[in-house]
Amino acid sequence: MTIEVKKSIQRVEVYPGIEGEGGTEDPTLMVVLTIETDDPDDSDLPVTATDVKHFQNGDDISSMPQLVLDIASGIWSNTDDE
Repeated sequence: MTIEVKKSIQRVEVYPGIEGEGGTEDPTLMVVLTIETDDPDDSDLPVTATDVKHFQNGDDISSMPQLVLDIASGIWSNTDDE
């Protein structure tokens, strides 16, 4: 019995910063991941789930796929200097 878990990016959305009280001036990210769990010996599998994550500048995103890291680097690269 070998259970395989595959995570893939479904989509990444970038939202502009919102100035003013209660907002953040930096853009934010929403990452939607598809998680597929499969076992070739189990007829009830595969099972697919969705995981939605929200990130702001300064959050730990080190566990995210490289594409997400690249997008975050691009949108937050100039915000650290301001």
